[in-house]
Amino acid sequence: MKAIILAAGKSTRLYPISLEQPKCLMEVNGKRIIDRQIEALRMIGIDDIVVVVGYKGEVIKKELQGKVRYWHYYDYEKTNNFHTLWSVRDSLHDDFICLFSDVLFDVEIIKMTRESTADFCMVIDTSKVLNDTMGVKMENGKLANIGTHIPENETSGNFIGIAKFSKIGSKILLTKMETMASGHKNDFYTIAIDALLGQGVKIDYIDVRGKVWININTKEDFDSARQYAVKNVL
Repeated sequence: MKAIILAAGKSTRLYPISLEQPKCLMEVNGKRIIDRQIEALRMIGIDDIVVVVGYKGEVIKKELQGKVRYWHYYDYEKTNNFHTLWSVRDSLHDDFICLFSDVLFDVEIIKMTRESTADFCMVIDTSKVLNDTMGVKMENGKLANIGTHIPENETSGNFIGIAKFSKIGSKILLTKMETMASGHKNDFYTIAIDALLGQGVKIDYIDVRGKVWININTKEDFDSARQYAVKNVL
């Protein structure tokens, strides 16, 4: 199994902080976000880690100094992470975990994700609805929709930015993404997951309500993240 960390974006919602360095290199309680992700992945036995870089990619490569493998996505200014993930499609033929590079999490969350045997496993939290984090809609205990397009009054929780795909799941995902790759310049890769849901494909999930996690999208998120000091968290 491998892990793909999507770290190509400019993180404009964190300007001016992210003008100086990529968001994934920002420190939370003395340790960089991406280092925390790498350590958590290695704790659960995943050593094949690919970081997809774009904005200030050379800085990330220099700072990590060979801890991981890299893929440089050069069109990061024109697209969102649908195309960031699509750019590494040739590497996605086996089980993989995909992470947004700005998510911090309890190590138990990534362990639960790895242990899932589903072809698709989206990590969600139904205990709260956050405006600046991607929403999900549940119907009769099943995942019905995922994405930023879900109206707030229909949102059942949040996708936290972590997902796992089996070899079969990754093939289905890439087949769907291929049909969409000529467009969707401003979309997250979850637009393909939502399209599969619309076709009746079963997309499983794990609900991490009660676990600690945070997507760092704004300065307020960054300030909140620095308040956490829990063993094996973040």
